[in-house]
Amino acid sequence: MTDTYTPWDYNRHNVLKVPLALYATMLYLSKYMILFVLPRLPRMNRDDSMSFLEENDVTRTDLGLLLASLPALIVLGVALVRRVPDAGKTWQWIWNKCRAFLMASATLELTLLTTYVLMGKRELDGVVMAFTYLDLMILIYLFRSRRLIDVFKDFPGPAPPAAVPSSGAFGPKRLGARSASPAVIFNTKVAVVPLGGNGLLEFYRDCVLGIHASLSSLGYDVVISPGFLHTKRMNLIVGFDNAQPTTREQLREKDIDYMVYEIGSVKNGGTGQQGQTLDIENDYLPSLAASRLVISPYRNVVRTLADKDIEARYVRWGYVPELNESSPLPDERRDFDCYFYGEITPARRDLLQTLVDAKLAAKASGYPGVPAFLRNHYLSRSKLVLSLQRGGTSGPVTPWRIMYALQNGYCVVTEQQENDHDRYNAYGCEANTAQFAQRCRELIESGDYNHQCDGQRERLMSEPMTDFFKGVI
Repeated sequence: MTDTYTPWDYNRHNVLKVPLALYATMLYLSKYMILFVLPRLPRMNRDDSMSFLEENDVTRTDLGLLLASLPALIVLGVALVRRVPDAGKTWQWIWNKCRAFLMASATLELTLLTTYVLMGKRELDGVVMAFTYLDLMILIYLFRSRRLIDVFKDFPGPAPPAAVPSSGAFGPKRLGARSASPAVIFNTKVAVVPLGGNGLLEFYRDCVLGIHASLSSLGYDVVISPGFLHTKRMNLIVGFDNAQPTTREQLREKDIDYMVYEIGSVKNGGTGQQGQTLDIENDYLPSLAASRLVISPYRNVVRTLADKDIEARYVRWGYVPELNESSPLPDERRDFDCYFYGEITPARRDLLQTLVDAKLAAKASGYPGVPAFLRNHYLSRSKLVLSLQRGGTSGPVTPWRIMYALQNGYCVVTEQQENDHDRYNAYGCEANTAQFAQRCRELIESGDYNHQCDGQRERLMSEPMTDFFKGVI
């Protein structure tokens, strides 16, 4: 099924709504039965049915048209009455064939009208011409509409058993949100949803692709859906802090299953990547609590949420083979000594300036970044790739920046920080802020940058991220 539908395209049974145009099509194709036969059925019995047809001159020309409208009437009845949970396999099979039923009704009516005109049983008047035109348009609609194909594939499953929602520190949770079992996702269909608009897509690119590849390797049906939430899939939101407060409020209230991949620090007064101030206690934490699960690559985030009685799991960032998509150029063609990509905060700008002052050829791609193909081009021309902290030494490490460069064969120099509880910086050549430029110069002048991080790269490749996701979702 295509994934271009919004949550409002689904009905209360979580299946695609029948479009108004399809209802109009069913009514039109059922017109002979609806207008001619059904109003008379209460006055008929089995013995006088044939006399009824003879008295109304049906046997000569209109019996075929009555029969042509019967499949469409069946479709209308199923759509109105039997497309409900626990309707059974028989009704589901009928519904799946209903597009063919409608095509049969339209084709049969068109054929009969044409035959009657050619045989002289009907005149080619305006009514016949209008019906012929409508039948042709309906056939085109039935053949070409992707929405109709998906509607007739979609049928409600069994009704879920009754359950009692639990409650936690931040109020009632959706059903299953606090399940003790690690099998939190009951749906094998997952949508990875980066929020924050197109400006942040490049910022989250490696993170989103890494999650997508890891879950796909575990057998999930995964799509990437920027800024678009699904009702038929489990939504795994990246960049939850970039959503507007009204969006998070709607998520708390609507029946949309979602998890959060939390990469922020979750503290009062924090800001999202787009600069909006977060109301942690009254907005952000209740929204996390309403999710099925919070996943984070940071242990301190998991501990913070656990203290708030919010279910969170630690999934360490690891090796993602699908992100092997760049390779260094030969040494003589690498004209950049150091390359950094990411938001150029004041702290990062100051550190980059120390590299320039040390006569190093430093290249930087500022926030929100450059397209991946250009970023990879700059990587290939660089001797060293830098991982700098966003706000001095207190901000979280961005693990996918380090791992992406490392697994593609680049030497990564990481800025030391005091709260790197996950030791992501240890995968690179770690240096404190004061000696950062000196460390970079030593690596370049010794020519050791090609071999310095070989051991760490081998260690990373032995730690696939799929292993960390196993047993979590």
